[in-house]
Amino acid sequence: SVPPWAPCSVCRSSVENLHETLEELKKKKIRLFAAHLQGKHAYDQEDYTGPAAFLIGNEGNGLTEETAAMADTYIRIPMEGRVES
Repeated sequence: SVPPWAPCSVCRSSVENLHETLEELKKKKIRLFAAHLQGKHAYDQEDYTGPAAFLIGNEGNGLTEETAAMADTYIRIPMEGRVES
């Protein structure tokens, strides 16, 4: 199994303790971006230079407040018109 903080271009990881893992990422200076309705900028307006990780919740509930609060930056993923899963 590859640890969630292992370098890769695109990784998807399941972890046993999400908040512990996010703390580890922060210790390793990996910026955390959360897809969130309160994001100041759309996803394509941010600078992703350097190590980064993305937090994206499920479509029904999004991220928990506790998880979203661990992010360094909130980003918006705009959807136009009626969008289905």
